[in-house]
Amino acid sequence: MKTIAFLLLLATPVLAHATDVHPGDSLADVQAALGTPKGQAQLGNKLVLDYANGQVQLVDGKVTRSNLLSPEDFAVQQAQQKADETKAAQLKAQRIAEGKALKAQKLADPNFTSAPPAYQVAFWQDFRLRYPEVSCDDEYKLALARQQENEQNVADLKARVADAENRAAQAENLARQANFNASYSSPFSGGYVSREREDEDHDRDDREHRTNAPAPIPPNQIPLPNFPIPTVPSLNLPTPNTSISTNPFPQP
Repeated sequence: MKTIAFLLLLATPVLAHATDVHPGDSLADVQAALGTPKGQAQLGNKLVLDYANGQVQLVDGKVTRSNLLSPEDFAVQQAQQKADETKAAQLKAQRIAEGKALKAQKLADPNFTSAPPAYQVAFWQDFRLRYPEVSCDDEYKLALARQQENEQNVADLKARVADAENRAAQAENLARQANFNASYSSPFSGGYVSREREDEDHDRDDREHRTNAPAPIPPNQIPLPNFPIPTVPSLNLPTPNTSISTNPFPQP
């Protein structure tokens, strides 16, 4: 309350005639009541005068509108603005102190300094948003450089692994080709005979066979083979003796 009353006393001389500005007053009347404005803007026949407690608009040199605060309202506004500025300054100082303490704590923490660079980069990015008044550019750039170095190392390792896999695949293909060539090499000439060459030879032999083959015989003109009748040689069996009875049971 004392601050508001003090500001009110300071503002009273300046705003003593604020309520004396009425529509229709001239520019000279406004300046006589309020003094020289702190700023003004001219747009065609419209003139806007800026004062600490509001604005006055003139059209064709005559007052048409004003939103000037009374001395009491202006003093309250000034006091509130001053209080807000003081509170903002206090919060800023508190935030700076907190940021500096957190920064020092993290830099002294071995668990943080040995953490992965990606984690450190994320921390400093968040730190810059929470404590914009506390500089951490050097720490952030260092963590970012380490992260990029690690990513490059990982990329190089992946490239080497891919190259080794390609070399192994090429070696396997060469081994398979060598086995294939060995399995199709000629036993007579001792050289390699390609599969295409074998196919060509086979086709040529097939064409020659069809060319040299006799013409087919119609089914009704096919000759029947003559098979010789075999002769049975005489066995010269002995003549049976009829005087000997062949009855196994003799008559009484």
